[in-house]
Amino acid sequence: MTPLTRRTQVHTIEHPAPELPPQGDGPGDRLRAQQTALAEELVARQFAAQPELARRDGPAGREACLQEANYQLACLSAAMNAGNASLFSDYVGWAKVMLGRRGVSMADLARHLELTRTIVGERFEGAARSLAVAYLSAGLAVLPSLPIDLPSCLPRDAPHAGLAAPYLDALLNGERELLS
Repeated sequence: MTPLTRRTQVHTIEHPAPELPPQGDGPGDRLRAQQTALAEELVARQFAAQPELARRDGPAGREACLQEANYQLACLSAAMNAGNASLFSDYVGWAKVMLGRRGVSMADLARHLELTRTIVGERFEGAARSLAVAYLSAGLAVLPSLPIDLPSCLPRDAPHAGLAAPYLDALLNGERELLS
């Protein structure tokens, strides 16, 4: 399993954890209460299974992977509390695009979700385990059919699209010298 970081350069993923209601007795709250420990176990298993990750990505890669694992678990918990598997599947679609842009393959994301499902299956019982495993399985099931990129807001047949598209690409790639 590879960490959820870029292959050539490690980037810390800047996204806040979703706002969650105070901890209660919802089906995702048990998972949420153990989120930090679960994320640490997930990353520890991932790096133990593939020691080359520590050599390649170093501490920054491990930290980025831990951050994404925490975010994934927060999204899973929120979806469970909402009783809506499609919320987690939407997260999986977002993660596929975001991580793909950082050089993480769909196969790597799938392995990460599978490992999460394994750990949750080992650590929980009853309804919490069943629901979490079902939501993770639903996310894994839709993963291959989800887009690898977001649709453009600039249609190819729009007026001046031939001029605007390269400008936007340069802007998004930080190539300021091409913009003048």
